[in-house]
Amino acid sequence: MLENPVHLQRYFHIMKNRGKILLLLLVCCPALVKCPSSRIDDAARIHFFIGNIDILSAGKKIQPVVGGVLGKNDIIETAQKSSCDILFADMMLVRIGEKSRAAVGKIKEEIKEEMGTALNLSHGRIMVIFNRLGRESVLRVKGTTVTIAVRGTVFALGVEENRSAVSVLEGTVEMEIRGADARMKKIGVGPGAFAEITREIIEDVLAGKKGLPVRELSIEEKSVLIDELSAMQRESVGSLPPSMRSAFEDEIAKVMKSESAEQKINREAALRKAEEARRKAELEALKKKQEEARLKKQAEEAERRKKEEEKKRLEEARKAAAKKAAQQKQKADRSTDTSGN
Repeated sequence: MLENPVHLQRYFHIMKNRGKILLLLLVCCPALVKCPSSRIDDAARIHFFIGNIDILSAGKKIQPVVGGVLGKNDIIETAQKSSCDILFADMMLVRIGEKSRAAVGKIKEEIKEEMGTALNLSHGRIMVIFNRLGRESVLRVKGTTVTIAVRGTVFALGVEENRSAVSVLEGTVEMEIRGADARMKKIGVGPGAFAEITREIIEDVLAGKKGLPVRELSIEEKSVLIDELSAMQRESVGSLPPSMRSAFEDEIAKVMKSESAEQKINREAALRKAEEARRKAELEALKKKQEEARLKKQAEEAERRKKEEEKKRLEEARKAAAKKAAQQKQKADRSTDTSGN
């Protein structure tokens, strides 16, 4: 059909007009073109938050928005009873707990094809769920005294000014400890373990004079961590895309399966005991408050009666004085009348 000159002319005219329209769209709407250098899967994104969250970008506060992309050096601050979940490069989900401050690091190095420090936690607490999704790269989380290399694991990190403590539920984390003279030591911490490092013992650990304080997580500590993990699964993981959700849920399932029947029974018993203790403490606090209120009311009533008695005494004294004055006046009047007669 295009062999006809008229048809050929019409065809080229249509294609020419379509080319102009496409060029106009590309010039006027560059957002339609995806730039390979800004891949969304390499970004840090706000996935979920609750309570009061402040995001500081270039020294200015910006409104937190679910799905919002965070840049290098952006700071997340959480208030009391608040938390914020950040999804890093679609492979690490971090819950920043209450009263915490953390800064986003460089997720991918520009030169090296390995993952850099994703998060710098200056104080507070985070819970991390990490999955590699087939990648061999490693993300890092930095505290005040230690850098943690994350390799397919579930753990929590608590940070204070001179102390960092890690609690591992699944997998192994690699703690990188550095001294003042650039010496560095890597120490692995396995599942079910708790380790902490303070500034005071860093040099001794690097010199081999002291070992890293590592102990097994207590039943109560593990229960708290599993409860936090369950909250993340319920509130955050469930809203991920299906393929990504299954990868994170696999990591969570490993934690849940790692508990033996006896451990689960002990953990649940410990939780019941803790709940009973909490209720008992609340009841005692309520009784104390009621007793304080009763004593306060009793004191106020005694003070009121004292004031009423004092007022009554003063009134009686005033009446007695008035009566006495009246009697003296009458006596004086009678004396005047007698002397006058």
